[in-house]
Amino acid sequence: MQNVLMRRVAVMGALLWLLCAPLAFGTLTPDSTGRADVSGEWRLRVVDRGGLGDAGLTLRQHGDSILGDYVSHGGNVAGLRGAISRTEVRAEIDTRIGIREERLQIVGVLVTSDSIAGTIALGSNPPARFVSWRVR
Repeated sequence: MQNVLMRRVAVMGALLWLLCAPLAFGTLTPDSTGRADVSGEWRLRVVDRGGLGDAGLTLRQHGDSILGDYVSHGGNVAGLRGAISRTEVRAEIDTRIGIREERLQIVGVLVTSDSIAGTIALGSNPPARFVSWRVR
């Protein structure tokens, strides 16, 4: 029962963060093509059935393409490739979990120019929700 309550508190905290992010970070400012710049260091807070976890991203954007590194909460680093279309970010990460090769799929929407919210899916598992913020 206490574990369920902790998860609900974590989810409510993440949702509150999403609602308050525009006040803290400002508004979304896309470039002249209508596409926002997501280059830089990002921190992720992931909420799934197991609770909370933190991860990091380093992104490099070239036009619509995104390349970078994903650093798991365990410190494992994996390459990331993806694309941005206006304010939607999609990326894939091929990583090893134990002896299995797995693919993480990230789909997010820029809430502000310094915050992204979305889902991370691992194989056939239910997707986890995340919020992220750019490290300045």
